Amino acid sequence: MYSLRMGVEVDQENSVMADIDKLLAYAKKEKIATPLQILLRTSHQKLTQAVKARRKLEDKRAERKAAQEKKFGKERAAGATTTETGPTFTSGNRQSRELKAKAPKCNMKVYASKAELDTAFAKNTVQLDQPFIVKNAVDGLPELQKDWTSEKLRSKQFKDIGINYYEPKIARVMMQQGGQAKIAGKDEEGGQAMEVFDPQKVSFTEFFAKCFSKNKRPGPDTEHCEQEINALLLNREVMGQYRLTAFNAVGFRQDMDSDLYNRLYTSIKDGSLLKLFGGDQSKMNTFVQIMEKQSSRNIVFGPSGSGSSMRQEGMPFADGLVFGSRRWFIMTPTAYMKLKNKAGDDFQPGSAFGFFEDMYAELKEEFDMSIGVEHGVFECVQQPGDIVYVPSGVVRTSLTTSDSISYKQDVLLNLNQVSQLGNSIVWQPMRQNWNAAMCYSPVERWSKKKSKKKKSGAQSKEQRREMATNIQTKLGGLERIGLDPLQLVSAFEEQIASKNAKLEMLLPTVFTCLSINSLSRTESAQGTASVSTMDGVHSVSNVCAAVGDDCNRKLFEHADQLKATITWLGKEVGTASGAVGGSEKMENKEL
Repeated sequence: MYSLRMGVEVDQENSVMADIDKLLAYAKKEKIATPLQILLRTSHQKLTQAVKARRKLEDKRAERKAAQEKKFGKERAAGATTTETGPTFTSGNRQSRELKAKAPKCNMKVYASKAELDTAFAKNTVQLDQPFIVKNAVDGLPELQKDWTSEKLRSKQFKDIGINYYEPKIARVMMQQGGQAKIAGKDEEGGQAMEVFDPQKVSFTEFFAKCFSKNKRPGPDTEHCEQEINALLLNREVMGQYRLTAFNAVGFRQDMDSDLYNRLYTSIKDGSLLKLFGGDQSKMNTFVQIMEKQSSRNIVFGPSGSGSSMRQEGMPFADGLVFGSRRWFIMTPTAYMKLKNKAGDDFQPGSAFGFFEDMYAELKEEFDMSIGVEHGVFECVQQPGDIVYVPSGVVRTSLTTSDSISYKQDVLLNLNQVSQLGNSIVWQPMRQNWNAAMCYSPVERWSKKKSKKKKSGAQSKEQRREMATNIQTKLGGLERIGLDPLQLVSAFEEQIASKNAKLEMLLPTVFTCLSINSLSRTESAQGTASVSTMDGVHSVSNVCAAVGDDCNRKLFEHADQLKATITWLGKEVGTASGAVGGSEKMENKEL
């Protein structure tokens, strides 16, 4: 069974339908295969239905125009300035006009300060399965407002940062395909719903020219413009250690990232990482980029009228607003499915602006969408300094109502989630992830004159058997995919023979396990067990506890070959420093 998807621009609807009629007439005349005739008839019917639905929506929009303008706000006269007081993200000709709207009543749980949230965490009364907002809680807000302006971002300091930009037509198609289909996982024919488009790489200067202007209409001209980039791109040393302290009680991911990037950037500064890669700057840079892509720290920014399409969140996160304002709309999965069953095709994915402009009132008036905690539907407006917490599983959208930029931090609520994250990086045979196996791969001897030339040949039978035994007993999981450990070792020997290839697998394991084992707390706000005592047949926490020292010792062996001094492993190494066999240059001291 096959299915085809067809995209048609609004101004081409009539001509496309006429062409389909011609093709259908030809197919009948020439007695073309029945399935193709059915395909053409179905295409015509679907397109006719889509046109009727769009025109119906346009009629309803016209009927409600006056009410919508009052409820959501008229655009102000061109050239008007923002009413926001204090510092702003943009200024002058690059400042977009605000979307003036009557702010909805905030029905999320509101914590007046970080102190109030801390107290609630201490009493174990924070409901982490529901969204909430913390007022005036963004750490270092004045410093962020000084550094995160559009003027600074367009400076030479950030000229090499590339922004993934999609042209408006492509972006709108992606937003339309990325809501319901993403939640369901498949389209109605059972096929993959998301098409793949290649973005343009543009600089900050180009991006602001495309998306920010006082002459642009907020929404119609800007709805596709929201961006999310890695926070480390702005300042790796600062953002590698930045944290939202309001979420220290569930700060596992923040702690992990802070530890990992502290060690990573220390290894770059002291030159040890470059030595581990044999002086190959390109290999080292590629590895650093891969490690930085694992960051849970992002920057979200966009002009007035931009925002995210309706989507389901797989990972809980906290978003701290630095500039601007955002309107949030969040539904529990149950509330979403209930509404979707009622509204059907009238509840379609699209831009945040399109949702609030075209669907919001209709869903309330015609399909009885009720707002409230008891209905599983949450709303609130976020102002500078506020942090919005969004739990996993919910369906949400957010609309920027004045030019905004925020810091977004993924959150891990307990150590079981820490385990799952580490699993995806360190050892996951079901997904062909073998990184931790390199903790048991023999280190070949290298020529002193030519460090890239091996002295010894392939592994001996004893070495292969020892590696296979360690993989089976300390890592495990191969029986689930019917793979013999010796077969895996043989495959490694054929495909991962170079020192750099092994280090590219070993180093992520070392950095990740050190960051997991660095978590000092023994229980989270949910009362889960500590990393070192978590149960589970092959949980990542147990893998790191079992192989952490072995991986560190293996790294020391590689370092000894290249005479690289490692100072960033810290106290977690255990007896690793003694495994180097008399290398006096190896150091094991706390940073």
